[in-house]
Amino acid sequence: MQPILLSDCTIKDCLQESNVEQLRQYIKWMKSHQNYLGQNTSRKSDMIAVIQRQLTVDYCCAVWSNMDALQKSAVGEALYHPERRFDPVQFEAKYGKLPETKGGRYGEDVVLPLRLFLYSRNRYRLYPLLVPKDLSDVLFQFVPKPPDARLKSTSELPDVVQRRTFVHYFLDEDETIPLELTRREMEYAALQDLFSVLKLIDQGKISVGAATHLPTAASVRRVSAALFDGDYFDPEAQSPDWDQGVASIRAFAWPLLVLAGGLAVQRNSKLILTKAGRAITQSSAADTLAELWAEWLSNIDFDEFSRIDAIKGQFRGRGKKAMTLPMARRRNIQEALQDCPVGEWVHVDDFSRFMRATCRMFQITDEPWTLYLVDSNYGCFYDHSWQHLQGRYILCLLFEYIATLGLVDVAYTHPKNAKPDFRDLWGADEFEWLSDYDGLEYFRITPLGAYCLGLEKEYTPPVVSDRTRISVLPSKLIKIHSSLTTAERMILDRYANEETETTWRLSVEKMAIAIESGHDINTLRDFLTERDDQPLPEVVDGLLCKIEKNTDVITMAGNALIMECASANVAKELIASTHVAKLCFAAGSKNLIVPVEKEKAFRKAINMLGYNVRMK
Repeated sequence: MQPILLSDCTIKDCLQESNVEQLRQYIKWMKSHQNYLGQNTSRKSDMIAVIQRQLTVDYCCAVWSNMDALQKSAVGEALYHPERRFDPVQFEAKYGKLPETKGGRYGEDVVLPLRLFLYSRNRYRLYPLLVPKDLSDVLFQFVPKPPDARLKSTSELPDVVQRRTFVHYFLDEDETIPLELTRREMEYAALQDLFSVLKLIDQGKISVGAATHLPTAASVRRVSAALFDGDYFDPEAQSPDWDQGVASIRAFAWPLLVLAGGLAVQRNSKLILTKAGRAITQSSAADTLAELWAEWLSNIDFDEFSRIDAIKGQFRGRGKKAMTLPMARRRNIQEALQDCPVGEWVHVDDFSRFMRATCRMFQITDEPWTLYLVDSNYGCFYDHSWQHLQGRYILCLLFEYIATLGLVDVAYTHPKNAKPDFRDLWGADEFEWLSDYDGLEYFRITPLGAYCLGLEKEYTPPVVSDRTRISVLPSKLIKIHSSLTTAERMILDRYANEETETTWRLSVEKMAIAIESGHDINTLRDFLTERDDQPLPEVVDGLLCKIEKNTDVITMAGNALIMECASANVAKELIASTHVAKLCFAAGSKNLIVPVEKEKAFRKAINMLGYNVRMK
């Protein structure tokens, strides 16, 4: 006999799991209320039949109208759930608490009259609770669909946030302290940082580990120094009172994002730009950032949760095998972000609750008990540790990757005392914060984020200042009349040499190398003409035309070997052979040029003539 699916369960199927005493409780409660239609009976089958007959539309409507608001919401949420199931995690996140249960503890039997509408196939009446199929036809006639979950947002931010901080573990004491809030607008920063990072890669200054494929410490420092307004936290400015240090965040993320987006590839330990990375211009930066985010969504080479290295057990053995793939986590977070109001600040805790309230839950690991702090023999994580596992993953993805790409602005504090919710975990007394992302408090979808998330079809870059005004002189000197942006400096550095803070000189060698690397000389021409009020000097214009004309004049036909003969007579004899002549050509009196791909055939042909090749 095949088991009955939960979605097909009827009232009778559910009541069959109850014992006689439990059925008596149903009937006793029904007798104490109006319009009881049943007869006294002690047989289980008769008691089930009595309860079924009692649950008419009129009776259920009367019972439902006398329930409190939380119980009505519980019925509505279960009734309109795709599986007609009551989800306690989703309900608690949406309404703040669960309906009353017997004993008042999570996971125990709900009390009457709610028990008349929510049933369990478990004889102990534990979760999952569901609305039976035949009862749902009755309830749909009068129970309205519950409202959608709402996400809180604000247009103004406080200067400080108040946090209750742990004082003494054994006395369970705490105190309230104010934490100063730092606000960062990330849209313009991301547009500038993209060019800065590509420039460093173009200069060969970014390296990654051969085995880990993660940026080296020296590379992270170089990226951090080049970032617009620097990283979130300055490691050198940290207080000596903090035993833990805050790692680089944006500087660590950029090389990974560029690699995942195909703008660079790894050669040995160095990153080098791809054709796509070299072709980026200032006008396409927003589209590039959108593509980087799209590629990161499906990236399987890196799990952001690994950055929370205080949580052990995720890198080896059973714990490593149990870790879930990050793609589904990122997709759920992106879906929740698409429901956020553009330009409004959202608290990260409200966002986390909103994800649960809208059934966008995800798992970090299939076996949370394999994760732990400090020592696997003591303490571990369990399924209810959303704020420790999923909550920290959300913080990391928002702070280190989504904000770095400019999709959101952020407001944050130092992580110390920001989220003391981990203090009840074994071994937590060794840490001042659980992750470097604990200080993230608020985020706000930017116009760039709305474009990258598909909320807007078009994007207009922020207007910070006009283009830098320059003067191009016949001597190939470029005078700068105001500060260059990062993108402008990157373009100039590709074609010219910086002589002073305000002067650059066009370099024929650099222009030739740039074209050889795949850049277009017209990019330089447009750059100069758009920023100089005067037409380009004839000398400079002629130079650009000459460089453009010389493009593709010389092409690499392939690789070849130089074969040196002992004398001119030997060379003539070999060339005279029909088989050898078609495999090489003469260069001077004694040398033969052999294409690499024809080397094997050339050797065979001269061997047939009694000659061989020896290395010098």
